Amino acid sequence: MATATATATAMAIITSTATITTITSITTGARTDMPSLVPIFASGVRSLRSHEGMNVRVPRATLAYTARLLQLASQSLPTGAFAYSSGLEAVVELGWVKGEDGWREYLVTMLTSSVARLEIPYFLRMYDAWEARDGALAASFSARLRASRETRELAEQEGQMGRALARVLKELFPELELDDRSFRTYAQALSLGSVCYGIPREEAATLLAYSWVEQHVTALARLLPLGPLASQKLLDGVLPSIGRAVLIGSSLKDDEIGASCPRLALASAFHETQYCRVFRS
Repeated sequence: MATATATATAMAIITSTATITTITSITTGARTDMPSLVPIFASGVRSLRSHEGMNVRVPRATLAYTARLLQLASQSLPTGAFAYSSGLEAVVELGWVKGEDGWREYLVTMLTSSVARLEIPYFLRMYDAWEARDGALAASFSARLRASRETRELAEQEGQMGRALARVLKELFPELELDDRSFRTYAQALSLGSVCYGIPREEAATLLAYSWVEQHVTALARLLPLGPLASQKLLDGVLPSIGRAVLIGSSLKDDEIGASCPRLALASAFHETQYCRVFRS
């Protein structure tokens, strides 16, 4: 009898759907309705049992947004990230970075000196704009981020990945009535998805940073090539720097946002005429 009750409860949880309430939002150039998603475990706590046999109480809302965070971080999300190396292909071709230690240092440096000072602060401002139902302001920050890309390939990567994720959100949330063609950057779409799913601000920024790291490690796995274990070792060496990157990005004022990576810009420009290419950037 107890087993049957537990099974019924589990099925009820699995088959539950998020409650959708409509709120007014302003997107680029037009007013639309944006759904505010109330997670399945929106209130209270869920009791879990640890290995030691003690009850551990985890907030139900945390369980819900963590699942959504993993959904947005999944490589199965059709954003086309696998087609881009963000200039890494040219860096490999030119031989500017050598060995696993060199690549770990490269990724950590880029994460903490570029992503932390450009993508993350603009992402956080877009997140705040979506929360304030001001899509026009989010689009303005997105345009600034797009304008910071030094080469045509990097700018096109931003636009194409942003529009791809916006198309996904358009299907998941038809109430948004999104014009996916108006999205200029991946961060613009990801910040909107994070707000819709109720992912907290700092966790959403962590998601952005993780997506950046994973995309680069995946590209390197194809370029060097790296085996599965070596790829995980490289990923493991870079991930601890994500927290520092988010802290840096969260602390910047408007006039402090910006990063310059001249050699990456040169590599990306070289990639446009590289004789043999696997990636689009």
